[in-house]
Amino acid sequence: MKMGVAMLLGSMLAFQSGVRGAEYFVNRQGNDANNGASRQTAFLTIQKGVDALKPGDTLTIGLGEYFENVTRADLGNAQTDTVIRAEIPRTAVLRGDVPVTPSP
Repeated sequence: MKMGVAMLLGSMLAFQSGVRGAEYFVNRQGNDANNGASRQTAFLTIQKGVDALKPGDTLTIGLGEYFENVTRADLGNAQTDTVIRAEIPRTAVLRGDVPVTPSP
């Protein structure tokens, strides 16, 4: 599979230290109207999950390819870890290089 500019989310992205906060979930069966607090109430988009994060929180992303661009400027600080990870290493791919095709 061509990865292009794809970003593998199998590795943990973290900022220094260790205060634990809330955990949020994203998966392909989710819905951005959900609260993201469990696998059963997961968000659909990584952007919605990233928007919910506060310093010390964790975002766990389910299996699949996600076709979106994600931005956030104030995700962490020097005192707490903010973690974005794949639920199963190397199974979540963020494809910001592929235009999103609207559903019919």
